[in-house]
Amino acid sequence: MSALYDRVKVATATQGLGPITPGAAASSAFYDFSAVTPGDTVQFVIEDGFDGAGRPSRAAVCTGVWDGTTLSRMTEASTTGSPLNLSGAAALFVAPSAAYLSDLYAQLEAIGDISAAVAAAEDAAEDAAASAASINPANFQAVSAKGQVNGYAPLDSDAKLATTYLPDAILGALNYRGTWNASTNTPAIPAAAAGNKGHYYVVSVAGSTSIGGFSDWEVGDWLVSSGSAWGKVDNSDKVSSVAGKTGVVTLVKGDVGLGNVQNVDQTNADNLASGTVAAARGGAIGKQALWIPAGARYGRTTNGPGSGSVETTTNKVMLRTQDFDPTTQEFAQFQVRMPKSWNEGTISFVPVWSHAATTTNFGVVFGLQAVALSNDDAADTAFGTAQTSTDTGGTTNDIYMGPESAAVTVAGSPAAEDLVIFQVYRDPANGSDTMAVDARLHGITLFITTDTGNDA
Repeated sequence: MSALYDRVKVATATQGLGPITPGAAASSAFYDFSAVTPGDTVQFVIEDGFDGAGRPSRAAVCTGVWDGTTLSRMTEASTTGSPLNLSGAAALFVAPSAAYLSDLYAQLEAIGDISAAVAAAEDAAEDAAASAASINPANFQAVSAKGQVNGYAPLDSDAKLATTYLPDAILGALNYRGTWNASTNTPAIPAAAAGNKGHYYVVSVAGSTSIGGFSDWEVGDWLVSSGSAWGKVDNSDKVSSVAGKTGVVTLVKGDVGLGNVQNVDQTNADNLASGTVAAARGGAIGKQALWIPAGARYGRTTNGPGSGSVETTTNKVMLRTQDFDPTTQEFAQFQVRMPKSWNEGTISFVPVWSHAATTTNFGVVFGLQAVALSNDDAADTAFGTAQTSTDTGGTTNDIYMGPESAAVTVAGSPAAEDLVIFQVYRDPANGSDTMAVDARLHGITLFITTDTGNDA
């Protein structure tokens, strides 16, 4: 281990790579090497290559042995990567390296850990001695007291108490032993005895094995030992008839005096005896229809349909429509803020339409798609996948109601009270759309599904 000295700093006229002859102290504030005990190993720093301001350009951390005249040196680190070739105008001072201090700190920590372990062992020994001193032999029983009066009960090879050592009251308690096949006497029931008092079996297969004078055994019956006889707990008495019927009984309302009671769908847990879910909940539940007339729709700025108005010749019936072109695909839209009762599921639609005079090819295809917008959603959101309704006209100014479309999935993340934007269009590129004149769309019936009776 290296020795440590305070304020030892000297100049040296030594040149080259060999041992160093320390010179005078660097100033009156420092000691020369006469303060170092000969034979000691010291760590020191060499500085060399001083500029006009007294700043070194090279330095090295070394370890050496002071023999009283010269100081050997072994370089541990240097700014040049190798031992310094001294110029004859170097300075050195005694100082420990970082590696030395880290090693010293680790040794001190280890000494501290050992001291703590010794102290803990001494405390444990003291506690053990105190505990041993507190043991009172009067609080323990000798091995000879095992199984004796006022002694203690031993455990058997299964770490259990033998029934010999149990109170009579406990021996009378029920002890489930498993199921019993009353047809084959499996497992075989032993004679009732004190050792099986309280044992009971549950019949799993009906049968007529005679035990304790009982031979009518049904599934669910119990066979119980009193210690002197086997008894039966009958859990399976059969019902002889139901509402005057025997065998495999199927009841109808009249069998139990309910012939005048209305049958009610009980699927909804809130259904009441009033006869309908709607009456119980204050509103309808299930598939609902919403009529969207031409006046509730608006044409798109890009490729929107024309607005039409037709008055019939004889009775002057006014028909308000949106007229969709036979060659250019045109789009109209409408908005519905959906009720809380909407189940946020798919929707479908039926187009109601008519056409002006034409001669052949009356096929028309209308499509519908939708997107749901919640609070703070971006309005510029893509519509979902469209579904279509294909219908065929034929008579001028007749009203046609197309077939109901397949389920339309609403894009976005539908939630209660969302604003749903719907887009309806005619699909003239579809091979089934063959009519060569405008298709006049009067309105559509929109079908949604509700799962509660009101929007509270």
